[in-house]
Amino acid sequence: MSKNYSAPVLAVVILLGIGYFQPAEAVTAFAKKYSAPCTLCHSSWPRLNKVGFQFKVNGFQLPGGMDGSKAGKVSPEWNLHLDSGSANPPLGLRVRGGLVVTQPADDSYSDQEKNYLCCTETNRLSLNSAGTVKKNIGYMLNYELNPNGNGIDQGYLRFVNMFGQGYLGIDLGAFYTDDFSLVPKNRNWFGETDAAYYGNLGLRGRSQGMASGYADTGFRVYGNPNYGIFSYDLVYVTGGQAVNGRYRGRGKGTSVMGRVEGEKFGVSARFWSNKSSSLVFRKLTGSNRVVYYTSALDDGTTVEFLPLNNNPDEDTSEIILNMKYEVPKWQVEGVYVQNNFKVGSRTSGANSFSRSNITRSGISIGGIYRFSNLLTGGMRYSRSSMSSFSEVYNGTATNISASTVSRLDFQLELAPVQNARLMFGVNFDGSDIGSREKVDSNGNIVEYQQQTKFVLLWDWAI
Repeated sequence: MSKNYSAPVLAVVILLGIGYFQPAEAVTAFAKKYSAPCTLCHSSWPRLNKVGFQFKVNGFQLPGGMDGSKAGKVSPEWNLHLDSGSANPPLGLRVRGGLVVTQPADDSYSDQEKNYLCCTETNRLSLNSAGTVKKNIGYMLNYELNPNGNGIDQGYLRFVNMFGQGYLGIDLGAFYTDDFSLVPKNRNWFGETDAAYYGNLGLRGRSQGMASGYADTGFRVYGNPNYGIFSYDLVYVTGGQAVNGRYRGRGKGTSVMGRVEGEKFGVSARFWSNKSSSLVFRKLTGSNRVVYYTSALDDGTTVEFLPLNNNPDEDTSEIILNMKYEVPKWQVEGVYVQNNFKVGSRTSGANSFSRSNITRSGISIGGIYRFSNLLTGGMRYSRSSMSSFSEVYNGTATNISASTVSRLDFQLELAPVQNARLMFGVNFDGSDIGSREKVDSNGNIVEYQQQTKFVLLWDWAI
């Protein structure tokens, strides 16, 4: 996008967005089903409050209920299509879009080679359905309808209240691996990603292993006994659903989480371990650097290092600590992540590649303030540091220095109705030079400049 057109385009999108979200009485399927406001379960949508967490743990039945979620429902005679069982299941659509205007820090916008133009989650449409099949049996289905989407994002059966109220539940299917943590990254309120979770999304960070917090297939055992202050989950998944991996093979992901939450303060701790064989490394032309594969480098002349015989040689371990303090008007959240990754030695014909282990640590702290039912503001600082490491290609070692990514986010949210958001954010890039790497069209590593992003996002659940 040319700099000369960025301001007019942004103004047009803001006007369209404000015109689009006129006050209306549209609410989501669950809210309709129980004739309840969205704020019953969400503090700052899509964040869940304690009632929302208990509703989820209880298999999409009202907290304390074990009746197939009949209590409190609008009668099927009034709203048949939103009921479950013999009627059709509740259906919902979620529309998300956005626009990013990127401004380099030193205003040399004409030099495209030094700019890192990146977009947010734009133009996404998903179909959602969740509810109960019968007493203590629930389900969730989330399907991405985009032409280039991921298909089923989540789809599972949920069995709850075994051995007593909240003691034991089981999910079978595809689900987010960290959704029961206190501050799961798949429920991010801010438009920009949290650097503590994701680290460096540039050239270096993409060769890090799979971490917790993505959708995968397997089973989860969890509980919140008697809806007290303690919750837990145990996760086992296939480990092969790598977000950026083009070569998916055998693997497994396992996790254990403990969560303690009172009326205002809560903390959770998760340990994650993943073994996979999804990353492909490629030697850059004219360099000894070996980087994670991207299609832009596929010129057919460079050496690729695939997992040998579909061997799960990529090991990731991670510890995640979450903290939240919440009152009706505001909340603060903290995240600490310690991630370790190692990949086995690989060969390709007469060529060999090995790499030392990588350690990454990240922190973030953010706050959200609710000025009114219509307007919410927030600020977050996040930071992630990757250790130095070395790569050995055909016996020649290359040392890669440590790097740090940091971001400062400011965001305002306008919510003209409970199920629609219009958000404007500003993101300041404080990352060091070592973390700002990309590969140009000639296969050479270049460093893009620090960026300031102006982000406009809209999110509407029907």
